[in-house]
This record gives sequence, C-alpha cells and structure tokens, in this order.
Amino acid sequence: MFDLLSNSADVPVVILAGGQSRRMRGPDKAEVRLGRDRMIDLIINRLRPQASRLLVSGPHDYGTGLTVITDMPDMPPGPVGGIHSIAAWLAANAPSVAGFITTPVDGPCVPEDLVCKLSASGDAAFGLDETGDHPTFAYWSVPRLMALRMQAPVSRASSLRALLAAIDATPVAWPGAGQFLNINTPEELAAAQTLHAGNSSSCTRATISYSEALAVLHAKTRPLKPVYASLKTVAGHVLAADVMAEAPAPAFDNAAMDGFALRAADTDLATPATPARLEIIGTSAAGDEGKAEAIGQNQAVAIMTGAPVPLGTTSVIPIEATRTEGSTVLIETPFPSGKNIRRKGTDFNAGDRLVPKGTFVTPSALPALAASGQARFAVYPKPRAFWISSGNELVDDPAEALAPGQIYNSSGPFGEAALHEAGATCTGRITIRDDADTLIAALSSPAARQSDLVISTGAVSAGRFDFVRTALEAIGATIHFHGVRIRPGKPVLFAQLADGRYFAGLPGNPSATTATFRLFVNPLIRALTGLPAERPFKARLTSEANIRPNLTFMMKAHLETSQTGQLEVKALDGQQSYKVANMIDQNAWILHVEGAALPEPGTMVDCLWR
Repeated sequence: MFDLLSNSADVPVVILAGGQSRRMRGPDKAEVRLGRDRMIDLIINRLRPQASRLLVSGPHDYGTGLTVITDMPDMPPGPVGGIHSIAAWLAANAPSVAGFITTPVDGPCVPEDLVCKLSASGDAAFGLDETGDHPTFAYWSVPRLMALRMQAPVSRASSLRALLAAIDATPVAWPGAGQFLNINTPEELAAAQTLHAGNSSSCTRATISYSEALAVLHAKTRPLKPVYASLKTVAGHVLAADVMAEAPAPAFDNAAMDGFALRAADTDLATPATPARLEIIGTSAAGDEGKAEAIGQNQAVAIMTGAPVPLGTTSVIPIEATRTEGSTVLIETPFPSGKNIRRKGTDFNAGDRLVPKGTFVTPSALPALAASGQARFAVYPKPRAFWISSGNELVDDPAEALAPGQIYNSSGPFGEAALHEAGATCTGRITIRDDADTLIAALSSPAARQSDLVISTGAVSAGRFDFVRTALEAIGATIHFHGVRIRPGKPVLFAQLADGRYFAGLPGNPSATTATFRLFVNPLIRALTGLPAERPFKARLTSEANIRPNLTFMMKAHLETSQTGQLEVKALDGQQSYKVANMIDQNAWILHVEGAALPEPGTMVDCLWR
C-alpha cells in the first residue's frame, strides 16, 4: 500500500471526498457526473500530470484503486477532523512526508499549477483568487498539525480557515476569478456542465509569473550526482565539495628573488667607503632540499627565486644591490631585516578551506587546486542534454532547396551551441514531425535515454498540431508548469519524465526559443551543476522600450560601455519572435519583470548577458 509513498520528494495530494450536499439533494459529490464522467474521475485526471501520489480521504476508493484515508474515531466529523486524520495517517505510515495538499472532489477544474505553486510556497499555504480564499485547496504541514493537536483537542466548531491561521498558512494568489470552481448547487452544476461539455481539458489553463516559474524550477531540480575529476579535467566543472589544503604553501621559507641570503644585522654599518664584506659560503637553488649550511656572522649564501633559505637568514638582498669580489659579496648600504623571504604557510596552511564548494573552476583556479596536494576533486558532471526540433516545415540541410512552405531549421544549431556555452554536453539532436507518437519515440531513443535533460522546440501552445503536452501526459510525465506570463515565450513548459529526466518545452519561433532558453534552461543547467541562481546586472537604458504591464518581457538588446565607463543598453529594433537578423547585434537581454515600473530612457534596467 505504501509504494506510492516511497519517494518523499513528491508531495502527496489528497482528494477530499465523501461529502454530501443537501443543496444538491444529498448525493455523494464524488459520484456526481459532469458530462460523461464522475467528478472524482475528472479531478484525478486533472491531478495526474501534477502529482505522482494521489490518495482519497473518504469512506472508500470509489473504484479508483487509490489508497483511502478514513476519519479517525476520535476526530469530530467534518473537514477539520478530516485534515487532522490525514496528518495522523501520514505521520504513522509515511513519516518522511512533511506535508500534503488537499483539493475537494467537487473542484474538477483545479488549476494545472496547483501542486507546484502550493508546494513551492513554504510549510503551509492556501489558494486565493479574485473571488476570495479557498481553504480546501491548501498545503498542510504535518509537523505543525501534529503539534497543534498535542496542544488542544480538535473542536467540531473549528473551521478550515481557523486551522490554516493556527498553522500560519500563507495565501498563494492565482490571477482572475474561477480558478477554484466548486460545485455545491444544481445551478452551479448546470453552469459547470456548460463549461465542461464533456471534456475535462476545457478548464482554463492558468499561467504563472516568471518569478513563480523560477521558484518552481529551483524547487523541483536537484544537482546531479557528483563524480571525480583530475587536475587535467576539472576546469569547466563546479566543485561538489570544499577543497581542503593537504599541506601549507609555501611549504618552506624561500627566497622571493635572486640575491644573497644574509643576516641583516651584518650590514648595519655598511657605507660606500666601508662596505659590509660577507663570505659566500654556498648556493641555494630552487629544487634543493634545503641542506645549505646555516649562515653565521658575516656570511651569505647565493640564492635563487623559490629556493629554501638557509637557517639563520633574516633577509634576502637583491643581486643588483650588491657586487662581488671572488667569494665575497660587498654591500654598501644597510639592508633591513625581513625582506624578500616568503614564509612557510603565509598563503595557506594545511587544513585551510582552499576552494569552496560551488566554485566554477576557471583556469585561474587551477594554481590553487594544484597547490592543494590533492589528485582528484569532487565535481558535478556537466548535464547531458538531448535536443528535439519539431515541425513538418523544418529542413536540416542548408544545401537543400526549400519547397513551398518549408524553412531551414534554426533552433537545432542554436541549441547545440547554446548547451555547450551554458555548461552542458549535447548527446544528440534530431528533427521530428508534428505528432505525439514521433516525440514519444524520440524520447525513447538511446541518445535521449542517456541524457539528464531533454529540450524540445515547438508544439507547446494550444493549436491543433501542438502535441507536446499530450505526448508527455501519455507517458506519465509530471508537468510542473505550462504557461508563464512572459513575452516572448508564454507557452513554455517544464516537466519531469517518469524516469527522472527533466524536460523543457520551448516555443518554436526563434526569438521565443532563445529567450526561454536563457530564462529557464540556463537556470536549470546551473541548478543541475550546483551553481546558485544568477542575478541580473544593471545598465542605463538609452532607447525606448515598448513594454506592456502585467507581463515579464525579454528584449533583445545591445550593451556597451560609455566614454565615462557606464554600462548602457539599448533595445534593438525588430523584437518580433520570428525575426533573427538583429540577433547578430545582440549581446544582452533587457529583463523587465512583471510588476516593476515601466522603464523610460535614462533609467536603470535589469539585464542578462546573451
């Protein structure tokens, strides 16, 4: 019974069933039909793409095969007792589960992003739209509920709103009205029949904001399992563990320049007329084992940069500040103590954290790694990505003449290069025709199966030939979000296949492809490799920016440095998503996040490198 609860990374969703509405003349709401289907079947179909673990709180499973949670005998009847019963059941049978989501059986048009938004919002949350709050659509913290139950007995008079307030739940807003349709009366059932018309997909798909989508992406993405890299191969990877120094650096006191190791006190009385005369008793070169004899009074050792300094040395005088006569070095002015000696451990000591976890290893980090004394380093592997371009109209071979209605494939070459630039490796790329079966076959190909991430372009909107979501749902993928309030790229989709591979469905128009790659695939690759979220940088806007409110805009832009050293950015002409010619001049994006003040020339705007 508990196999479906074995993966604690997935939040279980509990359908609240068993309720009877007197206003609907008493039938069990789960059995009420909306079109051809029972409401419980409709809501299961609605939730399947969002959650892999569904349960029923009610008297039985209604023939669904789902695990049933019944109310505990010591709980008062009603929704509050039901919530406490669910928490107690999970605490006893699935202790690794920290929280659960509830949705009522009479809400068959549950938002398609309900699970990802509520589970990404904290320990306790509930749905809210323009019609008000909806406490049955909520994320409940098991520890908070169990603690609350220990403090006081559950009251029959309590309400779900009061219970949510007691566990400090936060509201999570959905735009518009009607996101949480409840059917409680014959009139509401009739209205829902008109909306539904026998098709469960007719419920409006809600879009989420760019910020919400990024939060979901980061909440659902985990870094890849670390591997080991040698000093020769570590560059270009992200460290998965701190690099600790095995030995001090410098490992011994050594000379900072060519000259003579001496006792500085022997030069205190030196003048041009009566120079200090020191006997040269030996030589110390880089690579020597440090066996040069100790320096005594009025003695010196010829020494090379990096060579160990002899015992008794207090300074190394540069060779150009001396002259020699046979085996004697002459110094005409006093030379201070403590000069030109690199002391042991002054760079770092054994046990110091030399390079922290999460560092992207560039060539400039290699000297420190080489000095650490370690032969291999734990790193996150570069994500393996498979690229799929979809479209009956696409032609891959630029040498092939185009037939009417055909275009050359621009997304494939872009994707392969962009993946490499973003820190991933491309295991392959193909072009497929516009049908779900072809996509399913492509996802099963050896190159795709070897990947951590699959990216497709095209067919994610809502047209007749937009099949990506249908194909993903057919093979049991979990849709984390589909539709973000951005321009270009609103239909962008993020999902996870049943075998754990991540899937990003990007729109097919070139600018939309490149914008959504930058907004979502780049952050996904960073998350897979253990890098923190990227921060935009600021530049002064020098052009008009045609931006509408209530959307996040990505504008193709050109960035340059002014004569005074100020970063300046201008939006390029031709922002339409099908235009590619201006991408030649593009080296940045202007990122205007929904809700921010509309930019005017001369103001500072957020930017991302292309």
